[in-house]
Amino acid sequence: MPSIRKKLAQFGDAVACHEAGRAYSYADLLKQIDQAATRLPEAKGQIIEVQTLSIIEGLASLLAILEHGHIAFPLPADLPNAEQKKMRQVAANSSLYKQLYDSGFILFSS
Repeated sequence: MPSIRKKLAQFGDAVACHEAGRAYSYADLLKQIDQAATRLPEAKGQIIEVQTLSIIEGLASLLAILEHGHIAFPLPADLPNAEQKKMRQVAANSSLYKQLYDSGFILFSS
């Protein structure tokens, strides 16, 4: 991930994305990654749910999770609770999880 950070830092104040009428720079994205990292557990290899309302926050969360050696589990907030529960169970019992453990990959489940 340090190489991704270095790459992002090279673009500094250039626009990384537009959302809700605002332009976010790569520097903003790096700050968001740092903020997201403060909410992560120290023990690596955890499945971390990602439910965000904004694109920039979601992207920063995914990058922070990967950077810290966790497994990102995007879980749409608009799914009914029963479906969210089912997705959590599938992810927790997946043999893929065991293969991804401590790899920093993203786990998608259906």
